[in-house]
Amino acid sequence: MLSELLNKNIIQKTEPGMFSLFPVYEDRNAWESIDDKLKTHIINEAEGLIRHTWPRICDEDYEDYHKTGSRKKYDEKFKNLYDSLTKIVLAECIEGKGRFIRDITAGINTRLNETAWINPAHLKHYGEDIIPVPDGKYLDLRCCSTAKQLAVIYYLLGKKLAEYEPLLLDRMEKEIKIRVLDRYIDTDQWWTNLSEGFVINNWNTHCNKCLIITAMIIEKDKDHLISIMQKAMKSLDMFLSSYTDDGACNEGPGYWKGASLAYIEIIHKLSELYSIKPDNIINTKIKNMGSYICKVFIHKDRFLSYADGTGKTPMFDAKLYLAGKMLNDQSMMDMAIDVFKNNRKANIYYDHFIYILSDYIEYIFSYNQLCKEATKPRGTTHYLASSVLTDSHIFTARIKQESHEGFFIGLKGGNNDESHNHNDVGCPYIYLDGEPVVIDPAAGTYTSKTFSNERYEIWTMQSIWHSLPKINGFMQNAGAMYQSESFKWKEDENYAWASLEIAKAYPKESGIKSYIREIRLNRKENMAYINDSLILDNPSENIVFHITLFS
Repeated sequence: MLSELLNKNIIQKTEPGMFSLFPVYEDRNAWESIDDKLKTHIINEAEGLIRHTWPRICDEDYEDYHKTGSRKKYDEKFKNLYDSLTKIVLAECIEGKGRFIRDITAGINTRLNETAWINPAHLKHYGEDIIPVPDGKYLDLRCCSTAKQLAVIYYLLGKKLAEYEPLLLDRMEKEIKIRVLDRYIDTDQWWTNLSEGFVINNWNTHCNKCLIITAMIIEKDKDHLISIMQKAMKSLDMFLSSYTDDGACNEGPGYWKGASLAYIEIIHKLSELYSIKPDNIINTKIKNMGSYICKVFIHKDRFLSYADGTGKTPMFDAKLYLAGKMLNDQSMMDMAIDVFKNNRKANIYYDHFIYILSDYIEYIFSYNQLCKEATKPRGTTHYLASSVLTDSHIFTARIKQESHEGFFIGLKGGNNDESHNHNDVGCPYIYLDGEPVVIDPAAGTYTSKTFSNERYEIWTMQSIWHSLPKINGFMQNAGAMYQSESFKWKEDENYAWASLEIAKAYPKESGIKSYIREIRLNRKENMAYINDSLILDNPSENIVFHITLFS
């Protein structure tokens, strides 16, 4: 879709250096217009990083992952490097006194001196390397994120950095070109999904978003820049085509931010860069991809979590608000302002598991608008009475619209070959007053086992821990053929219910003729029920059943 709609604009309007979505360092009026409390918060965070000791990601960190299967050592170093660089860059842009330039250049040089930018857990996508080699064709989430961060620093502080270290900009250009931009053009990365046989997930949108911004800033060859943009559009078309019309993210609400929301953000940025009306791009499916997050919303930071999601999913405020505004979705905007208000009460500003520079800038320059919107009377339209995702077999309902009080129920169907899959077809959810009762157990900490052939040996991936029985010794199997059927639902002012036929989620050897899982909400009496109807080929007492409760 994007490749067809935007190709003419890309060919005619693309120019090196056309990126202009953020104010540069020299635009002092823009940086001085930021809220005073926010300025103080950012500068205070950065002052502790003056004369910072920058950790070095080295061969031993990759060896450690190979030996232990744990990402912890690498992740701690990466977060230190990445977050610290974001914080001091923003502090310098806000303050404008040059106090942080020495530390910024030291941080940049530390990243440029690394052999590779790839996460050790992702080396398996590129062969048998345990330790990355300088000329490896690596281009993973961390490669793309690192390139984008460095490119945005180049864009913001280029003149100031050149004054302090004249050769630094040339080196930044060279390393980003070799490690990311040229590699994107010259190699067929699996996550572009331009070749068949690879899962389509948040890697597509995250990496393409990073590539687009990085190329717009760094790539000086117009033909190369156009090639990158055209390839990204084709790749993003593959991402959109993988979604069903109901817009559901099969990776769950936790990965929705890096998948659907990232896709919507790309449309927003492209519309600004190429002066295109978003309405000329947005269709019903894309609107549904946005509204999905309200359809699986429970209360505060709790969502109908499945796949490798967690019990709590902190949500963006600025990014969600801007997406809702572009899509003209009131519920998304109401959720965003609700998140913003709750963060202010907790004295939280930008909050993410890593501090993404471009996202933080977006937050900073949306902050005054969010403050203004937070003072207006607003509804709680994101607390939907019920929602049905018909293609994906997902249902939710609550006792009372626009309120977290009382019971909330959910039912997830689908199949057992979804991205970040758990064997969870028929998993029920029950919450009371916004707090968990019957839950999905989440994924736990990622290790090398999580994304290996041993994945389903991990208890959190198994159906029995999703409140689904083991029947005649069999749990559900992994694979697209293990799926739900006959999705039915109904809702009125007194009741809401949904049911699924989930016999096909189990292997034939389990001896199941029919297994109907139903979840029901009685709004009159504030009661929630799970009802099962099971028919076997032969009578059996070999049924092990327990409900996974929150504790």
